[in-house]
Amino acid sequence: MNPTQLIILVTALAGVFGTVPAKVQPPNILFIFTDDQSFRTVSCYPGAYNYANTPNIDKLAQKGIRFEHAYIGAKCVPSRAGMLTGRFQYACAEGPEHKWWTTALRTHGYYTGMIGKWHWGKGAEAHQHGTAWDWSVIWDHGQYAAAGGYYYDQKVMINGGAPQDLKGYSTDRYTDYTVEFIKDRAKKPDQPWFHWVAYGAVHGPYTPADRHKGSLKDKPKTAVPKDIYGPRKGKPVHMQNSLWKPDADGDPIYKGKTLDFWAKQQTEAVAAIDEGVGRMVKALEETGQ
Repeated sequence: MNPTQLIILVTALAGVFGTVPAKVQPPNILFIFTDDQSFRTVSCYPGAYNYANTPNIDKLAQKGIRFEHAYIGAKCVPSRAGMLTGRFQYACAEGPEHKWWTTALRTHGYYTGMIGKWHWGKGAEAHQHGTAWDWSVIWDHGQYAAAGGYYYDQKVMINGGAPQDLKGYSTDRYTDYTVEFIKDRAKKPDQPWFHWVAYGAVHGPYTPADRHKGSLKDKPKTAVPKDIYGPRKGKPVHMQNSLWKPDADGDPIYKGKTLDFWAKQQTEAVAAIDEGVGRMVKALEETGQ
């Protein structure tokens, strides 16, 4: 659809449904961003593992849009840079010439929040709390202002403060804080909000919550891609090397564990994210947002 078609469509709809209101309440925006999650772990996709089970994420797909193709930044930092600036990754740079669109949202009356993994710039100044975010609970990944593992022992900076213990399984704790955010914003219905949930899971080493650990071990064995060892015809040079090696039984292994082990453990780690999506949607429904 080109811009002319879009204008015609909007004009036609205005004619059908009546005059467009002079002032429309901007929508609240809940943006869920996960690290290293494969589409194969999301059961609404045709290419998902046959043991993938994400009922809450699937409900979003049923009610909305499920993309079959997308352009992404394949690494952590450029992905975040692209998300925050709206630019292609190669065109991103830190500095005032590349404003973040969350800062622009604030100038238009939005209340902005962010929780989770930070991996673009070092320390509190890079987080831009008070400029890009009104509310933030940030795990500064790496040896910067905070540390800890992807799943446990994280230290987070709340609203730009000193690092403190997140306490608990990170995926669950990010969800806890987000539910609190949603309920708190319901008390101020006249102000729209944007909230970015940056789940650090399911980054390696894949570590499911205790309640999900081992839940898929008896499921059918994971199918092995035909080109797992390479060569990979039609793929660029940097994708020709394989980390996988065959064991004595011919099963692909990496760091002493089979492909079946890693694929299932990653999928088990996704279960907590799916539960988190369900809890967040429930909070939105209960608060009428």
